[in-house]
Amino acid sequence: TNGSVTVTLASGDGYTPGEAASASVTVNDNDGGGNTGGDAGGGDTGGGAGGGDTGSIAPAAPQFFRAVPRDGFVLLSWQDADAQGGPAISHYACRYGAGLNLFDPWQDIPESAPGEANANRYTVPDTLKGGTLYTFQVRAVNEEGTHGNAISAVVFLPSSTNTEDTELPDAVMLFTAFPNPFNPQTRIDYALPSAVHVRLAVYDVQGRRVRLLENGVRPAGRHTAVFDAADLPGGVYVYRLETPEGIVSKAATLMK
Repeated sequence: TNGSVTVTLASGDGYTPGEAASASVTVNDNDGGGNTGGDAGGGDTGGGAGGGDTGSIAPAAPQFFRAVPRDGFVLLSWQDADAQGGPAISHYACRYGAGLNLFDPWQDIPESAPGEANANRYTVPDTLKGGTLYTFQVRAVNEEGTHGNAISAVVFLPSSTNTEDTELPDAVMLFTAFPNPFNPQTRIDYALPSAVHVRLAVYDVQGRRVRLLENGVRPAGRHTAVFDAADLPGGVYVYRLETPEGIVSKAATLMK
């Protein structure tokens, strides 16, 4: 009922089975009520952007949508479309499901109005199964209740990491971003000797924070964050990892 979507999984320099991988594609959200757990407008005919409301201009689909696996959850992030038109966006909604065409019902993302905590990112709780391919979708909803087309991201969740078989570091470690220089994304790895609260942020050379990549308790072991600088100017950026043990910083260069 959604048509077909061809997705090529990619992770870093290449996809290796069993590793996390993701890809995104903008799709026409033609639910028509036929999908498993279709959206709240399941009764409309034609079901595309607008949910059956013909009196309002539908908001544009979000951009640069990513679904990044973490330990026990998935972090969704996106950016507003360059031009919207029509009524202002009131919030975002998301849904996900195993495979490519089976979805749970649409859910409004809490605190996702412009300027609120989840306006451009949302953490999917840890109810997902490892070793499974998932499709995530996000769409904008305007003040009149009209929704736009969805943007999708497909991600393979690896089986949970067994830290008992992994050698843990003696202290907190922050690794060099890879690739570096980069454009527009780079991967930042860090390792923890025990479960602690971490805060990983990126700053420009003027000391202004441009991204908050991690902010919460993470278990012992190695972790990965993705710095997406598609909307930032070229230059040097400093990424800083803060834990109860102290602060570690390194730099990466965005080439544009």
